Amino acid sequence: MKFRNISNENGAILLSVMGFVIALFIAGVAANQSVNMDIANSVKGLSSTQSLYIAEAGLEHAKGELVSRYTAGNWTNFSTILKGVDDTAGTSDDGILSFGNNVDFHGGTYSIKVINDAKDPGGFNDTNNTVTIESTGIFKQTTVKLRMTVRINKVPYIEGSVALLGEADTLFNGSSFTIDGRDYKLTDESTPTGTSNQYAITTPDGSSRIDVLNTLSDAQKAAVKGLGYDASTVPATPSVGVSTAMTTEDVKCFIESIKNIADNKLTNPSSLSDVDLGTTSTPKITYITKTDSTAIKINGSISGAGILVVEGGNLEITLTGSMAWTGIIIVSGNSVGFKETGSGQVKGGMIVLEKNNPDINKELEVGGSFSIKYSSEAIAMANNAIMNKQKFSVVSWQKVS
Repeated sequence: MKFRNISNENGAILLSVMGFVIALFIAGVAANQSVNMDIANSVKGLSSTQSLYIAEAGLEHAKGELVSRYTAGNWTNFSTILKGVDDTAGTSDDGILSFGNNVDFHGGTYSIKVINDAKDPGGFNDTNNTVTIESTGIFKQTTVKLRMTVRINKVPYIEGSVALLGEADTLFNGSSFTIDGRDYKLTDESTPTGTSNQYAITTPDGSSRIDVLNTLSDAQKAAVKGLGYDASTVPATPSVGVSTAMTTEDVKCFIESIKNIADNKLTNPSSLSDVDLGTTSTPKITYITKTDSTAIKINGSISGAGILVVEGGNLEITLTGSMAWTGIIIVSGNSVGFKETGSGQVKGGMIVLEKNNPDINKELEVGGSFSIKYSSEAIAMANNAIMNKQKFSVVSWQKVS
């Protein structure tokens, strides 16, 4: 007869139980560490999210103050903010807004600083109505930094009734037309009474100015009035000047700002006769896209007020048509120009941005009895139309850290 060794079996069972308990203990420790890690990560993630929200709140606070101070103060740039209260660059108050550098917000803080945008060469002098806001949100030692660039939606400064950018090829027909840089109020007809007189035509450089002067006949020079005009000379000295106050980038940025808020958005229209182009009491923003290089020809008579932008094609008013426009006209694109050899007038300002140099088209062709008259009041009306719709545009937004 054989007997089992009970004690040995009891030892084996004890070892098995102890191993199982140890394994459970290790698993428990590991699970606890995992849970603690998950909790820590969750807390960290929550703090990071909260810091992000706080930084965004700072951006909104800063954006609101920037826009309100710009409009209420009738500013022409943001230099006052960039240099601070002491109006001196390189001091501690540079870019600090009225609410200070640090603001408590929902258990955290945000700090704000306003700097000039990267595309502006002016340093502490804002030259393009655009600035960058840096907002740092802090919550429980977690930091998030955001950067937003904002631009005031404002018509670029025009120093002439017609501003030619890029090429300045012109053609003038007859001598009954008028291009006048003197300042006409909305109610002025033949005699201007405004005080913000400008050139009749501006070009981006001296050689382009000479090209325009050479295109004018002696009889036509008397029809181009404004700054520098002198009727006592024979022939008369026309008003054609050089302006660098407005750049091609200014115009491109402006078009990008307003095309998304336009009252009328048209692609390759065959006519504008059925479009509400606005009046001086209710000005409109009209944006036209031309998908090829052919002209938009207007054979009938049209009238409107506000802002008319034609991008990617010519705007041509033929001999059978008439145009009465109060405000701003912008024609921009490759091989573009403005042509009117009939009757009517533009009162306000015109910009022609030619992006394709050289080309065979004329950037400005005027004849007949057509007139282009500068009007600071009409430009202000166009500006107000923009500001009433959308005072600013967000150019970019990024998370820095």
